[in-house]
Amino acid sequence: MRAIGRKLPGGTGEWLETDDLAYHLAEAERMAAAVSKPDPMSGPVDPDVTAALIEHAEDVGLDVREILNIESYPDERSLDSDDLALLFDAVRWEGVEPRKAWDSIRMLADARITQYRDALEYRQRQEERLVLSANLSDSAELVMRYEAHLSRLFDQTLRQLDARRSSRA
Repeated sequence: MRAIGRKLPGGTGEWLETDDLAYHLAEAERMAAAVSKPDPMSGPVDPDVTAALIEHAEDVGLDVREILNIESYPDERSLDSDDLALLFDAVRWEGVEPRKAWDSIRMLADARITQYRDALEYRQRQEERLVLSANLSDSAELVMRYEAHLSRLFDQTLRQLDARRSSRA
């Protein structure tokens, strides 16, 4: 089930794990593909089209529950074609052609993909830096230990050399 109504990354929204960001990116790509069809509302109700319409309605500040006249938040699989038509009419604004409305929905879907992709790439770079930093501190610790070991060996060798010199004299 989709996490409808979530805040997008980069804002002051909830913390999303890297796997969650990857999941939401894939979800956003599916929704964008669904609304990129020539007529997204033809045929059986597509849950991805429904989710895209719900998210678009929220993006423009519409209350989906009020539009659909329901109490609880809708599951995109529970809506029928009449609900979809109501949602589309609500996000379409008066006088706007359906094609232009779908273009607007596609544009916001593409923006969401870009935002998730950027957030995911940023998170992956952060995680890579942390791994490199941890490896570097481990390496630095090994170098320091090896240096201390070599220093002790050098001191020991000097003591042995001094001992042999004094025993010869």
